[in-house]
Amino acid sequence: MNSYAQLYWLTRLDYLQGCFIALAIVSGIGIIAYHIYGACMADVNCWDESEKREYRRKYKWKVNVAGILLPFSVLIACMIPTRNEALVIMAGGSVMEYAKKDTSLQKLPYQATEIISQMMDEKIKELKEK
Repeated sequence: MNSYAQLYWLTRLDYLQGCFIALAIVSGIGIIAYHIYGACMADVNCWDESEKREYRRKYKWKVNVAGILLPFSVLIACMIPTRNEALVIMAGGSVMEYAKKDTSLQKLPYQATEIISQMMDEKIKELKEK
């Protein structure tokens, strides 16, 4: 995958995570609203049993779909990294691969590695603040 594709998917991950969070919220609200509405309508004495059965049959599939979407959307939203997390993963992974392959890095003095570590910490803090 070239750099353009990586940058594109990096920016899309943040929005994709937001969509799954919104789906989880809508599913949760739908389940709660159905149960509240059903509890209010269960006390109505003017309904006969056939009307209650029709209500349950009509709305049961909606609750089942929302009940399936809710845990899956929460799980997917948790597994998709945000833009800043993906940047840290990509940058940290490439630095670690380079450090493992390059033997000249082992010869760097302690002060140089400390400066690089401080610079990386500052960049990570800036990304988290944004």
